Order: sequence, then C-alpha cells, then structure tokens
Amino acid sequence: MTRHGDIQTRSAARLLVVEDEHLVAMHLEARLQAMGYQVLGVAGSGEDAIRLAGEHKPNLVLMDIHLQGAMDGVAAAEVIRARHRIPVVYLTAYADQNLLHRAKSTEPYGYILKPFLDRELQVVIEMSLYRHQMEAKYHEAQKLETVGRLAGGIAHDFNNLLTVINGYTDLILARLPLKDPKREMLEQVARAGTRAAALTQQLLAYSRKQIMQWQEVDLNEVLLHTTTLLRTLLGDDIDLSILPGPALPHVKVDPTQFEQVLMTLAIQARNAMRSGGTLTIETRTAEITPSDSDEAGGLPRGLYVVLILCDTSGGLEPDVCANLFEPFFKARETDLPSGLEMAAASGTVKQLGGLIEVESELGVGTTFRIWLPALPRGPLNHGATPPVGWQRGTETILLVEDDEGVRRLTAHSLTLCGYTVLAAANGQEALAILARHQSPIQLMVTDVEMPGMSGPQLARTIQPTHPHLKVLYQSGYTEDALLREDVAHAQRHFLQKPFTIKELAAQVRLILDTP
Repeated sequence: MTRHGDIQTRSAARLLVVEDEHLVAMHLEARLQAMGYQVLGVAGSGEDAIRLAGEHKPNLVLMDIHLQGAMDGVAAAEVIRARHRIPVVYLTAYADQNLLHRAKSTEPYGYILKPFLDRELQVVIEMSLYRHQMEAKYHEAQKLETVGRLAGGIAHDFNNLLTVINGYTDLILARLPLKDPKREMLEQVARAGTRAAALTQQLLAYSRKQIMQWQEVDLNEVLLHTTTLLRTLLGDDIDLSILPGPALPHVKVDPTQFEQVLMTLAIQARNAMRSGGTLTIETRTAEITPSDSDEAGGLPRGLYVVLILCDTSGGLEPDVCANLFEPFFKARETDLPSGLEMAAASGTVKQLGGLIEVESELGVGTTFRIWLPALPRGPLNHGATPPVGWQRGTETILLVEDDEGVRRLTAHSLTLCGYTVLAAANGQEALAILARHQSPIQLMVTDVEMPGMSGPQLARTIQPTHPHLKVLYQSGYTEDALLREDVAHAQRHFLQKPFTIKELAAQVRLILDTP
C-alpha cells in the first residue's frame, strides 16, 4: 500500500562507508547494519568513494578523513559534494588541524572521533539525515515559490487581457440577433476565453495566490449541490454513492473553489476506472491529537471535517501516487489529470487550512481524504449570492484601474447598465476626482495592484473623508495581506479577473443594495 500526503515516511537510510582499514570497515559495516541502516558499499580509497557515490546515490557518506593514496577524504568529499550534493560525515582517529581546516569547504554535517560508541554514531547519523531532509525541503520550497511567483505574475497580466477579450465578446454577443451567422464564431471565442480563464485559476491555485471568498458552510450541502454535476462528469459506467455524515460542524471555504477541487479528484477517479466501477464520497468528523500530528501530515490538533473519495480502480503505481501533487509530474496514463491540476487542488485545500492525502493499493483502488478545520458550533453565516443577470442602476461609481483596456471596458459596461462612471488611471487621479466632485459617489471599483498606490492603500486614504463609500476590489492576482484578511472576514467585496459583464453588474448591484 502506498500513501502520500505532505509528510512521507522515510525508509531505512542508505549509507556509503569510506574506510581504508579493511577490518575497521567490515566492523563498521556490521554495526551499521545491526542498527537498521542499508550499507550500499564500502570504499577503500577516495577514487572508489567517488565512483560508488555516483553509482548508488547514498543518503549519507561516512568518510574517513585520513585515506591512504593520492586522494584523502577531504579531496574525495569535495568531488562528491560538487557532483552529487550528498552530505558527508567525517570519521577520524585524531584531529589534524590543517586537514580539518580544509574540510570546512566541504560543509560537513559532522565529525566522529574514533573510537566511538554505537549510540554516538547513530545520533550523528540521524541528525545529519534530518538536517539534509530539511535542507532539501527548504530548497524545493524556494524553487516552488519562484515558480509560484512567476505563475502568479503571468496570471495577473493574462487575466487583464482575458477581461478585455471576454468582456467585449460578451458585449457584441448581447447585441447580435440570435440568428446572426457571426454569432456561432463569437460563441467559440467566448468558450475559448472561458477555458483560458480556468487555466489562469489553476495557476493561481497552484501558487496559492487566488483570493478566497470565504463562506461558513455545511460541507454536506456543498457536496449535495455538486452531485448532479458529478454524475454527469462520471458518466453512465460509474456509480456514484454519496454518504453524508450526520450533524457535521461547519467549515469555512470558498464553495466555488472547493467544487473545482471535487471536480479534479472526480476526473482522476473516472479516468482510473476505464471499465466502470463505483465512486463513493462520504463526509465525517475526525479529531487530531498531539500524538496524531505526524500521521496527519503535520496538521495542528483539533476537530476536522474529512471528505473521503474512494474508487474501485486498479490503484496507482507507487511512483504515480508519490508524485501525484507535483506540478510538473505527468503519469504515463495521459488521460489522468496533469500535475498542475492536482497541485492546484492541493494548493486550494492548503489555503483553506487543510490537506489532501492519497492512499492507493494496486488491485483494490484509490482513496483521497480532504481534511478541513472545523469551526465552533454556531449559526450558519451564509454569504449573499449575487443575482444572475445584467443588473442596472443610476448611482455614481468611481472606477480606478491602471490597465487602459480593462478601464475602458469596465467604464463602458457600467455606463451601459445606467451608472455614471468617473474613471481614474491611478490612486492620485482618483483622489483628485474625489476632491473636485461635489455630488455623492456611492461605490469605488478599484484594482488591487497599481503603481504608486494600491487599491487597499487608496481605500484607507479616503476612508476618513468618505466613510460611507463602498469598495469593490478587482484583481487577477494579489499578495496584499490586508486585502486577504478583509475579504476573508466579508468586510470587503472582491471580483476575480477575468470577469463577465453579468458578474460585474451583479456584484455592483449587490454591494449597492447591501445596507
């Protein structure tokens, strides 16, 4: 059985011993094996150590610092470190200060002075392995953070372009007669724009940069709301069994984003059950105690709501299961969701404070578990749902958007809906408009990331003089922590780019009608 979450169980460490005294080397190998370590080989010279390190890729090299021959232990360690980045612990019978000074350049993980006790040896090995594991995770996190920043930046610019493309397409479609021959071509453009928008959302979810519009929900209600779509997605060959747990505590999620996670995992199950089968989805509560934290992927202790998806497929190969949430992983089975899609699902759940685990057994099936923190029992606080349609009004709106294409589209669309629009390209222009405009302004629609003054900074600047001015933020990507906190507590409204004209009109009307 293969299991994968955020924390993976480390198998017995694989060691390479470098010792030129044959009897000492054999004795050390036997001691290490008795401790449960796997000794991949014993090298008697620096040249042999380099060769074996390249062939076996050990987790750790135990290197005698004084080796006979042309290459001592430090010289061998320098080559191994440069070529393979394998950590080294030096063994030495006496402290040669010149040699120890040279050894610092190899960044050794420790020194053991001969003769040593088994317990001493084991402690140094375990500490070295743990340090190397943490360093590897740190470097991987740095790489993923870089990729995440790149993905978020691309999504930001791409979402501005998609807002213009999709927006004007909507406007033209709204004016075309139903039987116009050009309508079908424009509808193809609209569908392609929608698919492109979904791709940018995957990039944002992977980089954990999308804004969550949190709601306190009963997860059973979200699941039942998605059941019809799930049945359509799975097809006639797969039976869907829904087992909602009784009296679940509430969780705080973005229902739309969470439904997308369910879709991704359902596609994974459907494609794994090519000859049909059963997908069972159930919900239950579970409590994590301090002793369970390592087994639960490092989640903090407390009460959780767990959603479990279990299929009757043939299971996943261990390498597929272990890499399923890696963004650049693609299984041999080309119809499985891509690594980016699965990484996006994992990123979304992590933003919710939870974790996705996968457990698979060949010939039996695959089980996904989504852990979400439970909220204290209390009345359900549903967020209001904007009405669908081109809502109209006569209020005055201050529009602040630095992208000219998006600004012109938004102003044109709001004007068509009956509003008076005052457009500004940045925060300073917006302040100037507010200073000279005598009539009341009911709403400010502002981009989040703008040169000079961000949307949240602008809102804080004008709040003392315009305390009743409502604010609608819009963005394709943001790292503004204050905005995240505001949206999470429903103190601010947010519209994700790219948006349709219907979504913009509905959200504006909703805010203006809310006391």
